[in-house]
Amino acid sequence: MSSTPIGQAQLSNQDMLSAIHSFLFSPITLIPTILLSVLSTLIFLRKWIYRKYSNMPPGPIRWPVVGNVMTIKAKAYTDLFPQWRREYGPIFTFYVGTKSVTVIGDFNELHEAYIKRGNDLSSKPVCPSMGVTSNGHRDVSQAPFSDILIVQRKLVEEEVRNYLSLGSTGKHVHDVMKEATKEIIQSHGLDIHQLIHESMFKIMHKICFGEENTPDKHIMPSKLKSVIQNIDSLNENLGRFFEDAYPFILKIWPTARFSQHKVDSKVVEDYVYHNYRLTKKMMDFNHPENLAQKIIAAFKDVDFSLEMTDIHLIKNVCNVFYGGVCPTASTLLWAIYIMCAYPGMQDKIYEEVINIVGEDDPDQKHLERLVYTQAFVQEVWRLYPPLPLGLTHTAVRSTQLCGYDIPKGSQFLVDYCAIQRDPRLFSNPLDFRPERFISRDGTNVVKTIKGYVPFSTGARRCIGEDLARELVLYVLISIVKTSRLTFPSVYNADLNRVRDTFYLTPEPFPIESTVRDL
Repeated sequence: MSSTPIGQAQLSNQDMLSAIHSFLFSPITLIPTILLSVLSTLIFLRKWIYRKYSNMPPGPIRWPVVGNVMTIKAKAYTDLFPQWRREYGPIFTFYVGTKSVTVIGDFNELHEAYIKRGNDLSSKPVCPSMGVTSNGHRDVSQAPFSDILIVQRKLVEEEVRNYLSLGSTGKHVHDVMKEATKEIIQSHGLDIHQLIHESMFKIMHKICFGEENTPDKHIMPSKLKSVIQNIDSLNENLGRFFEDAYPFILKIWPTARFSQHKVDSKVVEDYVYHNYRLTKKMMDFNHPENLAQKIIAAFKDVDFSLEMTDIHLIKNVCNVFYGGVCPTASTLLWAIYIMCAYPGMQDKIYEEVINIVGEDDPDQKHLERLVYTQAFVQEVWRLYPPLPLGLTHTAVRSTQLCGYDIPKGSQFLVDYCAIQRDPRLFSNPLDFRPERFISRDGTNVVKTIKGYVPFSTGARRCIGEDLARELVLYVLISIVKTSRLTFPSVYNADLNRVRDTFYLTPEPFPIESTVRDL
């Protein structure tokens, strides 16, 4: 039996408790203790969430609250997604904050998602960045699935088709490119990126707002370049906002990037709205002439119980305008890059254009006969789809996809590069071969091939494919008829030099030109 007095034993116990308390709550150990507690809680929550959605497509381990945001920010998707596809298969899920994003990289899975599942995955997410560009998700590209969307898509698609039937696109392209090709021939150290974007801007202005309201008459060159820079800034920043993952940031401290996004969107919207008002003021509703007037006239008799407003009209015109500038410019820049990298292909396009078009201004009948040139453009779209990940979709309702559970509200992206470079669908998929789109007898363009989906598929398929096709072909004809483009001798071509932007665009590159004799 111990001979220690009772009071001394009690004092020792109190000292021990005091020492433990001082250790746990001292400045040195308090922070690690709190962090350890928080970490334990987060690990528990992570396991609970995983158990709840255990049958979702596999993917990288995510951290609660932040998900995989830091990994995505640290690495370009062109490097990251192929890595995840190798690890987890053609369909995988990552997290932006607490929001799941499933990426589809296989054609059969895409077909099941956007065709077999009907409208299950045909809605669009409500997120701050796209809410800014679409004025509250009011245009055909960003509106959630609804009756209003169905009406808008049907009318806009019909009016784009009606406009193309007029056959005036070629004239607008010719008028703009007449000056642009002179600049290509005469300029040294030409900024081809700026020239193509400026040309597409002017062409789309003529298409949407007409001849009598051209940007050359109503906007100074410096202002024109400023608006184009705002459009380019939109392309740089879309898909890079913390506010989309954590909307509460908007109420606390918006990032500088998001603030710039609002400025860019406002400049472009103001430009379109100004010209929208002008063309609406001078239009004859019985004989609409330009594309904006056709869309305005088509919406005149819409059932307004659908709560469709003038803002819907403006945003749809803005959507057509912006959609005609950026993705088309991206395609043209890749086409120019590849023609410089493969001069034999450029010469083949030139020979076909001279044989079929000659000294005439091209029209739609000429375009149909340009088999090799059309195939060349389609091969550009195959390797370099304008929107490599498409636009984000969301699940309208809980459903299943390829045996996985898809909760309502889940977000989806499609890796169109992965699908269109699948060796199971395209032999030697990384080789640039226009011939894969030409019939065996060499007389026709094959426009439908399994796995070829540069403009997506299903209920939210891009409605501007036919317009984009005409624009790209007319611009290419204008360029190759007047100039032979080459890289400077010191430049080393690399078809993998890609800008990490919303639209798939090559890095800036230099060109030289020589005049062609017809």
